[in-house]
This record gives sequence, C-alpha cells and structure tokens, in this order.
Amino acid sequence: MAGPLAEAKKLVGQLKASEALAPAQEALDAFRAAADQVGVAEALRPLLLAQIERGDVKPEEALKKVKEEAASLKRSARDGRRAEAMLQFTQAAMHLAKAEPIKAAQMAQEAEIYFQREQDWPALADVLLEVVAPAHLQRGDGKKALEAANLVLDVAQKVNDPEVQARAWAVVAAGRFASGAEDAAEAARKALDLFRSCGSRVGEAQTLVELARGQLTLQAPIPTVSLRRSFRAFREHGQT
Repeated sequence: MAGPLAEAKKLVGQLKASEALAPAQEALDAFRAAADQVGVAEALRPLLLAQIERGDVKPEEALKKVKEEAASLKRSARDGRRAEAMLQFTQAAMHLAKAEPIKAAQMAQEAEIYFQREQDWPALADVLLEVVAPAHLQRGDGKKALEAANLVLDVAQKVNDPEVQARAWAVVAAGRFASGAEDAAEAARKALDLFRSCGSRVGEAQTLVELARGQLTLQAPIPTVSLRRSFRAFREHGQT
C-alpha cells in the first residue's frame, strides 16, 4: 500500500485535502486488513489531516481517534515499537493542528529519537518537517526550528530526495527570518530554486509568500517579480 499512502501524503502536502481522502482511506483499510500496525499508524495521519482541512472533523476529535488507536496498540508485537513511534508522530501532528505547539514538540520527541536511532531517515525527515520545526516556529522559537531544519538538511542527503531538501531549506529560511538573521532571504531563494526544479508549485508559492513576509519584517526591498510569481502560483492552485 505504499502507492496510495505516498499519494495521500503528497496530496496533503499540496493542500489538496479532498483528493487525499480516497487514497488515505484505501491505504488505511488495506493496512488494517493486513494487521499492519505501522501502516495503520502512518496512514491515519494524512487521513485525519485531510479531514481536518476539509472541516469534516475538529482537531480535538482527530486527537481522540489517535489516542483510541494508541490504546489498542499491541506493543509486544514485532512491529510494536515502530508503530508506537508512528502514533506518537501522528498524535503530535494533531496537537499541532490544535495550535498546541509545546505538546506537539514533546510528543514528537520520542518519535524523533526512535527514528534517528533506527536510521529511518524518511520518517525522521517527515517528523522534523511536519511537526518539530513548525511547532518551534509556532512558539516563536526560531533557534530550535533552525536546529531541526539543519538536521533535516543532513537527513535529506541520506534520503536523496530533492523535495525534502527544498522543504528543509524553506524551514531554515523561516527560522532565520524568525531570528532576524540577515541570510534568511538567501535560504528562501535556495528553497525556491529547489522547489522549482522539483516542479512543486505549492512549495514555490508558500516560499515566495514567506520570503515576502520575511523581507517586510527585515524591512528589505521585495522584488516585484517575487510578488507577481507568488500571486500567480496561488491563483494556479486555487489559493486566492
């Protein structure tokens, strides 16, 4: 079920919640039928995030579902510890959706430690990019967000995924802007180049907006072409 799961995660990342529902549910049903605890824990995340984005469920309702799943987890099973780490990751994502960054960072910490110890680089990159760094940014802690992003840059080399690198550079830029660092725009432009080479229009648009917002904060001149590209990219993806 790697296909439907990968598709669902990609669509959620592209802010296409309605399109993500079907593959996420397909993956979840298949993993349940196979008694694959890790797969269930992983598929639950994009499904619930898509439902939250659509307004089908509230973040607190989604969090309750994850806790119920965790309560039924067979920790003594062969895949028990990895499934537990995946559920911790998913629960952390629900806390972040509830605007509870401290709880999100705390819950994600155990998953981060486990994935790093097991050298599960794709999962480690996901938890850092989806929860850890955004939680620190939500708290206004640019320094810790930067630490997480810099770790992802190292992990991205192991994953060999240009989009992971692009997302990491975007978080580096956000952390630097939050810290008032002068080289923040440089990191944002690096992310832009990578998103463009990957063909990720959503990533490009989000980074352009972050670049414009950050340069306003730093009172730096904003190239008109950047604003035009930002608005054009958002129109193309129905964001305006």
